[in-house]
Amino acid sequence: MWYRAGAVMGKARGESGLPALAACFSACLFACSDGASRPAPEPSPPEAPPATDELPAQRSADDPAFRLSIDGWQEELGAKAQLNVTEGRRAVRLEITGTSQVDLVFLDLDFDGVQGSMGLHQVEFGLPGAAVYSAVASLGGQLYHSQSGQIEVTLSPDGSIEGTFEIALALDPEIAPDDPSDFGFSEEVLPLSGEFAGTWDLYCQSHLPGHSGSFMKGGHFCEGLSFE
Repeated sequence: MWYRAGAVMGKARGESGLPALAACFSACLFACSDGASRPAPEPSPPEAPPATDELPAQRSADDPAFRLSIDGWQEELGAKAQLNVTEGRRAVRLEITGTSQVDLVFLDLDFDGVQGSMGLHQVEFGLPGAAVYSAVASLGGQLYHSQSGQIEVTLSPDGSIEGTFEIALALDPEIAPDDPSDFGFSEEVLPLSGEFAGTWDLYCQSHLPGHSGSFMKGGHFCEGLSFE
């Protein structure tokens, strides 16, 4: 049983200048002396290759374990995929988040149980609160919500995830802070599509000992969790 298939991702060190300095010093001694009265200097041993800590198979420390790209966006997105499991709750929630310096995209999907979360899923997006698959976004200072669209995502027990999405985003209505949100259908939508791949993280909560309504991260329930 594992919780996360992650990637830990060294920079090469500069070589020492001592071998080159020694070779230059020997050459100067020979040039300034009588070459006929002194034997020729022994050839210097070949210089050792530069020392390095970098392994070709390793990834750099800033290479994320999960990548998300949006069609038409050149800016690199910070992203993560998190599978949320809570003891006593059958629904398992997958949260895919992509953030830039000013924008945010949040994809939200619910699955039927731990084992039901694994494998291929092809589902339709809907309005937040009215569907188990939805999306919200903050783009250019404007708030949006999913009106329609679809997502295809595959999760594997080894921690890998990949998929694509197409969403029709509608502008959030202007409402008073104390009024309930009315996510009605809009004639004007903003299309958003992209893809993602990498590894997913597990966030698991179990009941605090003696407290059925309070939760803690980890615990016996989470320690016995497995995916197949």
